[in-house]
Amino acid sequence: SFRRHPEWFPSGYARVFDAAVGHAVTVADAIITISQASAQEIAEVYPRSADKIWAVPLGAPVVEKEMIERRSVNEGAAPFLLYVGNFGQRKNLGRLVEAFATIKRLQGFEEVCLVLAGGGNPRLVESVARRHGVADSVHFPGRVSDSELAELFVAARAVAYVSLYEGFGLPIAEAMAYGVPVVAS
Repeated sequence: SFRRHPEWFPSGYARVFDAAVGHAVTVADAIITISQASAQEIAEVYPRSADKIWAVPLGAPVVEKEMIERRSVNEGAAPFLLYVGNFGQRKNLGRLVEAFATIKRLQGFEEVCLVLAGGGNPRLVESVARRHGVADSVHFPGRVSDSELAELFVAARAVAYVSLYEGFGLPIAEAMAYGVPVVAS
């Protein structure tokens, strides 16, 4: 991503990171990445590394049947849409909040909240939420433990993953493992 979209990173970051990664792929015996798409992109960017790249796909967690069954028990709880990840520009969270604001104006969706769980600085997302009048309905629990994340997946009405650029979207696989509908771009 730092090579394809340097505008998403602080000034000079792409140049420094490219030098470091370029050296690493040159001296590495093997390069393991999370998807075939990422493997192909690495080979395009660093062609001499193509013969030593291995795609090892990520997997979703094993979810106990009881966790999935608890989803039906949560039907009476306050409804929320869940995002899991960081707050980087490529995650497209400003657009997600804009879409959420549109949903909030629809009849029957007034009580819906948006929960953005993850690391990073949420200031940009908070300002978009204020500008669209939904700041009180957008919540930032920060980084959460694995057990807290499982509880969020179980309670969520849907998971949103609208990233502009990914090698693999693990929260999508996790949501499906929990039986949660996914909204993805």
